[in-house]
Amino acid sequence: MWTVSQMLKEPVVWWGFLLLIALSISIKTPEAIQAALAIQKNGLGYTARQWQESESIAFVGSLANNVNIYSNGVDVLGFLAEKQAQGIPIKMSLTTRVENFYYDEELESMCKDISENRALLVYFKQITWRWYLPSQEEIESTCHLPVLQRFADGTVYGEK
Repeated sequence: MWTVSQMLKEPVVWWGFLLLIALSISIKTPEAIQAALAIQKNGLGYTARQWQESESIAFVGSLANNVNIYSNGVDVLGFLAEKQAQGIPIKMSLTTRVENFYYDEELESMCKDISENRALLVYFKQITWRWYLPSQEEIESTCHLPVLQRFADGTVYGEK
């Protein structure tokens, strides 16, 4: 803009540009401050209060390392509870949206592992953005698993 204002011999172009920048910044500043305060108060991502205070994660963290765990939050358990877990079967591919033709078999295999081998299923309520996974209701109606623990943020299925 400096070059354009010099070529046109119109300094008002440069000053108008600076005014536009200042206006844009001042319009977004209150929103940025509110976002920063919310992050400071509640955290963001894995540091969010919902994860740091999770009863389900605390429960999983107290389990022995040899327990086979299935979950809709494998990443969360690995990072926060430091436990390896297997994902529950996907209904369709996240990227291609192609149906998982082995879904029923994989779900049945998971249910059998939980019932027969004392594996556990940890289902987090707050993970709702993973639309490609079965809902808690779908799993309950298919697997008929006993509830080991019910927490405010999730449910653990299986037997200890």
